Amino acid sequence: MANQVHIVPHMHWDREWYFSAEESKLLLLNNMEEILEMLENNEDYPYYVLDGQTAVLEDYLALKPKNLSRIVNLVKKGKLIIGPWYTQTDEMVVGGESIVRNLLYGHKDSQTFGEPMNIGYLPDSFGQSGQMPMILNGFGITRSIFWRGTSERMGSNKTEFYWTSDDGSKVLTQLLPLGYAIGKYLPTDLDELKKRCDKYMPVLQKGATSEHILIPNGHDQMPLQKNIFDLVPPGGYWRDIPEDIAKEYMKSTWNMGGGRTGILRRMSLDEPSLTVLTSPSQKQTERCHPFEARPFNIRESARCQSFPDEWEFAGAMGQQYKQIGNAVPVNLAFEVACSIKNTLDEIGD
Repeated sequence: MANQVHIVPHMHWDREWYFSAEESKLLLLNNMEEILEMLENNEDYPYYVLDGQTAVLEDYLALKPKNLSRIVNLVKKGKLIIGPWYTQTDEMVVGGESIVRNLLYGHKDSQTFGEPMNIGYLPDSFGQSGQMPMILNGFGITRSIFWRGTSERMGSNKTEFYWTSDDGSKVLTQLLPLGYAIGKYLPTDLDELKKRCDKYMPVLQKGATSEHILIPNGHDQMPLQKNIFDLVPPGGYWRDIPEDIAKEYMKSTWNMGGGRTGILRRMSLDEPSLTVLTSPSQKQTERCHPFEARPFNIRESARCQSFPDEWEFAGAMGQQYKQIGNAVPVNLAFEVACSIKNTLDEIGD
């Protein structure tokens, strides 16, 4: 049984994937400001891992160069964890030179701010190169974290082990057996938290070699988990929480005109659903579950659009949300089609 569970806040950053580069930059502005403010103003919030790549900071500072000193201060304090990569590398479709230069540029960039994270962080590579320990050792890195690329049949049934290259180079490795997103939007309700833990902990404990368990608290382009929705009643929005908190959350949007009724909006079972969007957790247009402080999941969003439960959506999570959000609600489409048919029948008569 694990005696210590380590919740590590982070975000995984795909510069271009199911977001365009420009969409990612818009999300990055919001996310980084929340991260910097949390780390600067909350001593109890110890650190934040910036996905092991300095390209995130390169994009952010191109938009907000005035915040360089804030980032340097947090990196030197060990609160904002950056590097060692320039960008998250694939290991199977690129050459060894590319991987080496990726680490080289990541180290050089990191030194602009402070010291890089001295861990070979590979949370989303689709398989592992056998010579990666040799490359990491060449940069003085003796520890690694990765997700995919091992199995109980062909490797180890443990989540902590030494990964060794053919030349004898090795790194102490932490495997993420369930990926980097199992701790996203952790429930604050104890019963709901227990349900989540009951699902994941048996897998994590099975392979653990110590009493320590790692749970990454983040996901793709995920904003900082604040649980501000705990303050919003069902059917409510930003006007239903204390003004100072709403003003801090909304920032410049606070001074805009209009009702802005979609901001910080919590759904209610007693009211019709709002428009289902293509991204359920994008700041200031997010939709919150009526009873839990979290966005709607794929199936819940589909139900709002009146898709039958047996319908399936393909692709990555972000692509599935886009398919649902861009769709015309099934029941609405049916009623429109019936109306058109009735009109045509009348014309034909």
